[in-house]
Amino acid sequence: MNLIKKFSRMLDSIPHDQAFTQLIIDQIITYYEKCCGWYKALMTRISPNHPGGIALKTSAAFAESQDIREVGRKLWECSASEKQSLINREIELLISATNETSLKGYDMVADPKIVGSLSLLYNSMNWLSSNLSKLRHITPHQTDSSHIQSRQVAPTRRWTLEAAMRPKRGDVERPLRLPMTKESVVGFDGAITSIQNLAFTAIFTLHLDIRCGSIYMISRALKGKNDGQPQEPNRNSSTENNWSYILTVEPTSASPIVLELNNDLISFGARMSNYLGPNECRYITSCLSRLIDRALVSSTRFIGAMNSYGALRLQLDVLVLQQNLKNIIVVSPAPVSSKSSLSLDKDVAASMPEVVALPQSAKFLDWFLEGPGKTLRNAKEERDMFKEMGSQVLTEGNGEPFTFDELRVLIELCYSAALKGPQGPEAREEFMAAKRGLDDSLLRLSEVMWDA
Repeated sequence: MNLIKKFSRMLDSIPHDQAFTQLIIDQIITYYEKCCGWYKALMTRISPNHPGGIALKTSAAFAESQDIREVGRKLWECSASEKQSLINREIELLISATNETSLKGYDMVADPKIVGSLSLLYNSMNWLSSNLSKLRHITPHQTDSSHIQSRQVAPTRRWTLEAAMRPKRGDVERPLRLPMTKESVVGFDGAITSIQNLAFTAIFTLHLDIRCGSIYMISRALKGKNDGQPQEPNRNSSTENNWSYILTVEPTSASPIVLELNNDLISFGARMSNYLGPNECRYITSCLSRLIDRALVSSTRFIGAMNSYGALRLQLDVLVLQQNLKNIIVVSPAPVSSKSSLSLDKDVAASMPEVVALPQSAKFLDWFLEGPGKTLRNAKEERDMFKEMGSQVLTEGNGEPFTFDELRVLIELCYSAALKGPQGPEAREEFMAAKRGLDDSLLRLSEVMWDA
């Protein structure tokens, strides 16, 4: 940047020649292309299934997805009143995308150096674009020595430094600027826009990676011991996977994978805070708890069978995650309102400090422990309340109502210990009673959802 400033000062002190200005712009574009290539090198992995044998890691690929990137950009620039709807949209897109494309461990940015490099890239590109914007200056002169016609009409003047011929005005220096024509400034502005886009891509990749990593670890935890990874054939392997949440004793600690996720989040947060400012950290972690909450409920479909002790283990997981997220998420400062009334306007209410909680996951497990009958009654009451009061019900802190598919998974899990557990069809009476109960509960669920 110092070199560009020195050249800009020199070009602003001699008769204008657009060819020299264009040379500076070309060098800026070349530097941007090198930084862009460096980013792709950081976020590329080996993939035999893709052309050329390489592919972008999931977070980088999502950062280039038009729908996800559009929402992420709006989140970066939006006001507080628009944030909630954008967060919901982003969560919906990420859950849908990760359901279609299964995440793998090698898709995550696990190397601390890469997190530092992406943060450095963001800071560098952000600083560079800010400094380049200050050099923007349009001059009325049109001389361009790179074109024959311009050379023919160019005045034959010596390159005497004009600054040396002007009288000094105290200690006030002349503003630093890069002289450009109306035509060449288009390329200059385009280069700055590209640099700003690369800066956003770097910060958005970090924003997505912590979310993709959380979804991946949660799905690992709920899929069971083998995590769906390739292994040697074993006729009992699938059954053992279904029994991961069939426990014989009350659990006393959270799942190892959830503890691993906690350590990953703490490590990520520490590295992030070392390199980035509060606003950037807030953008990366804001509403992460809501995504994890949705991911937990969505991933319950991977549980083959679960009993009450298994649900207690998941409750411990939820509590551990919730407490850890409170230490990681950078919340917005509380708004200061000068109004004397107790009511707040929409902007102030929307900018209230973020509540870090996992209400849907906690509700899902509470309803499971209460049984299928109470679950159906709770679902009907909740839908009736939402029908009457709308989004005001959310202030009670119980989260959004469950969808039909989520309630169906919950009902099936209530009977899963008898239908898919260790006894299974061997305990014929219990098995048949559970099967009849499941069919009846699913029928009642359809009626509840239809009435709602």
